[in-house]
Amino acid sequence: MTCNQGNACCTRISDDMCIRKLEVADYDKGYLECLKDLTDVGDVTKEQFTKRYDEIAAKGDAYHMFVVVHRPTGNIVGAASIILERKFIHNCSSVGHLEDVVIKKEYHMKGIGKTIVRHVVEHARSLGCYKVIANVKKELLPFYNKCGLEKRDEEMAIYFK
Repeated sequence: MTCNQGNACCTRISDDMCIRKLEVADYDKGYLECLKDLTDVGDVTKEQFTKRYDEIAAKGDAYHMFVVVHRPTGNIVGAASIILERKFIHNCSSVGHLEDVVIKKEYHMKGIGKTIVRHVVEHARSLGCYKVIANVKKELLPFYNKCGLEKRDEEMAIYFK
């Protein structure tokens, strides 16, 4: 079921929640505050946010960023993204990278996280991805298992400050 929320069409997930694509106006609706429940965001100004949003939008269909909106207030209470990596393997298919999955703490344990993960995974499938992968914290493995993901390999990384 869909509903109108601001300028975008939302997929209603409950009477008071819906999922839609990220908009530049979400800066003022708590998007960055929501991301702070996930990781360090820094002091991002509205100008910086708008510039980065425009850069991402210019990448065409590589970035698919979704938010969970609390319909009565219009505030962002969750988010998740799929980033496409185009490959030569698997008949020139794509891999979807599940990124920045977060639900504001006061909305945990309501099924919202599972719903947005499934939403973005199905979106990746509709874009022709042959798989979706995610790097997750060990303590979150049970959550991602409930969302249909399975542990496959180990992650390795180099972080640059």
